[in-house]
Amino acid sequence: MDDYKSILVHLDNGPHLATRLNLAADLAQRFDSRLAGLYAINSTETASAIGEAGIPVATSLRHTKEESCRHARVLFNTVVAEHGFHAADWWTCNAHASACVAAYARYVDLVVVEQPGASDSGVNTGFLNSVLLGAGRPVLVVPRYAPSLNASMKHIVLAWNGSRESARAVDDALPFLRGAKQVTVMIIQDRPRESAIAGDTDIGVYLTRHCIPARFKHLEFTGSITETINDYAAQSDADMVVMGAYGYSRLAEIILGSATQAMLGEMRVPVLMSH
Repeated sequence: MDDYKSILVHLDNGPHLATRLNLAADLAQRFDSRLAGLYAINSTETASAIGEAGIPVATSLRHTKEESCRHARVLFNTVVAEHGFHAADWWTCNAHASACVAAYARYVDLVVVEQPGASDSGVNTGFLNSVLLGAGRPVLVVPRYAPSLNASMKHIVLAWNGSRESARAVDDALPFLRGAKQVTVMIIQDRPRESAIAGDTDIGVYLTRHCIPARFKHLEFTGSITETINDYAAQSDADMVVMGAYGYSRLAEIILGSATQAMLGEMRVPVLMSH
């Protein structure tokens, strides 16, 4: 992939919106990308709210949503001006938030969203799962509680297992990888992997062909893939993790447990995921 020509940042009612928006703007500035902001939250005008006393309640909720949208747009316009962008795109969508983001994502190169979990953000816990599975684009997930984030991403850790999703994530992350000072291919020795057919070092050859030198780090499985990834990322001062999302079918992920789900809940640095 060439540099990201367009970056979409999802905007909602969450308290950490400014951090995510500023990171997206910094990335747009770094890659000379067109920045787009998409405000989308789930409608709170449910059928149960429409009744004898439901209409005024629904009206109040709609006004609250409109006010939140105005606040997000003011913040978006402020960040755009501060970064000196001559133009940027502002989009709103009244459908289900995950459907909105997944649909608009198909017309950009990179999507920036927040780690799930903020109860007051206006989206539900299944939002990010739907976006990851439906967008068809790389999704950069930003930790909720990061006070500030550096767009330079100088040390990137690739959580490699040889799967189709891992390969997709590596290719989608090439603009970041080319600009990194250090790229570490982390391989967890947990179980036989698809990459055993070709050999783990072949991913190093692939990266070298893209002028990306990489070092390898083999780690023993200690009971949690997510803990292993997060612990190494913290110990090595990684700025970002790159990994595939939902390598099993969605049903298998639910039955067996999901490294993707666990990572989304416990991430400490931005994570670029692809499915």
